[in-house]
Amino acid sequence: MSISRQLTSGRTITLTQTTDANGNYSFVAGEGTYNVRVDAYGYNAMTTTGVIVAWGQATTQVFSLTALPVYTVSGQVGDATLPIYLSAKVEALNVPGAVAITNPTDGQYSLALAPGTYTLRASSEPGYAPVTQVVTVTGNLTGVNFGLPPRDDYVWSDSRQPGGPTYEWIDITGSGTVWNAPDDGQLSVSIPGGFTYYGTNYATLYINSNGWVGFSAISPPSFIGGGNKMIPFEGPPNNAIYGLSEDLNASNGAQGRVYYQYLSDQNLYVIEYYQVQHWASGFPETFEIILNQTDNTVKVQYETVSWPDFTTVGVESSDGSYATVYSYANSARLEAGRAVLFTPKRGTLMNSLYLPIALQ
Repeated sequence: MSISRQLTSGRTITLTQTTDANGNYSFVAGEGTYNVRVDAYGYNAMTTTGVIVAWGQATTQVFSLTALPVYTVSGQVGDATLPIYLSAKVEALNVPGAVAITNPTDGQYSLALAPGTYTLRASSEPGYAPVTQVVTVTGNLTGVNFGLPPRDDYVWSDSRQPGGPTYEWIDITGSGTVWNAPDDGQLSVSIPGGFTYYGTNYATLYINSNGWVGFSAISPPSFIGGGNKMIPFEGPPNNAIYGLSEDLNASNGAQGRVYYQYLSDQNLYVIEYYQVQHWASGFPETFEIILNQTDNTVKVQYETVSWPDFTTVGVESSDGSYATVYSYANSARLEAGRAVLFTPKRGTLMNSLYLPIALQ
């Protein structure tokens, strides 16, 4: 709701606020005459003019809004390329509570909306790109269907879960190539046979001193942060695997080392951060990122966890528009002996017996 007043100069001042859960509101306003407007989703807006506010006195203005009719918007959500239905979320953007979850057996959803124009968004993540469409509601709408395109994505699991990955530390400090990483440094290495990440095969890996690796170089070299970053984020770095992303400082080998090795007999590429300290110094961390060429999974293992409070763990797409987050600001309560597996996922084949649906 808002109150507004026109000054003698011709300028209009407007104050706005949201009522509390019980519909109460309160403004502190100077002496004068105001117009008061109340807007609420699902109700006709109401404006009262000529409300007088006197010095040192409270003015009470009560509003009773008239509810608008409510109509049903319904349809189905399915795979845009295959005749299957999806478990998905459909929401009217910027409308509180206007969210529906589809029935995965037939992809059906139903939203109750007041008259108006809305942007609807259907999503089934990970594995599918979300789709939006604009609808104008003047009555009940049926057949507002969505076909979601499959996209390369990832799901995570960890060693705490039944069926999750097993913690199996691979120590390469005695066999791998050492990189005495400077503060905020990066090193490019070749991956024999390449590695497929978000559906694209890469032959070069960029190892970053701040606890992450990527498939795109960061330029200029001074901009090689990544710590304390919530993903997805479209600013650099992108196209990256965040193992323990923070402001680390190996200090050219004086405060930890980074090792890398290709294990050809296992089709694994291992990057180990060994006792790498945080900036400026202290709290050494030992963890490793393992690229598995056989199934294109990414495994992160933690041998020593000292100070994970401001770290990011996850994988992010090439343009930074979407990502799979395992931990942000230590939301996953990282600890030594933990293994986290990121498994590629593209689409979801729920049941081959489902019938095709007509998608607009």
